[in-house]
Amino acid sequence: MDTVIIEHDVPVPAPSYRSTSKWKEVAARMREGDSVKVHNNSHVGSLMGAIKCTGLRPLSRKVDGGFRVWALAPKEGQIAA
Repeated sequence: MDTVIIEHDVPVPAPSYRSTSKWKEVAARMREGDSVKVHNNSHVGSLMGAIKCTGLRPLSRKVDGGFRVWALAPKEGQIAA
């Protein structure tokens, strides 16, 4: 059986992928009540997830020509991210 060595204080390397997406950057600029129109459903999910990380509550609706995603105030009693 191989010996397992436990090591301490080994630094974690930086991630090799881009850590910020364009949707995180968009969500960071949004204020309560702002909305963004997107053209496909995969963008809806990405933007909603990014908005949720800001502590706001995302909401989406299908509109002419695509979808609209809002950044709303958290519901009363909802814990912000």
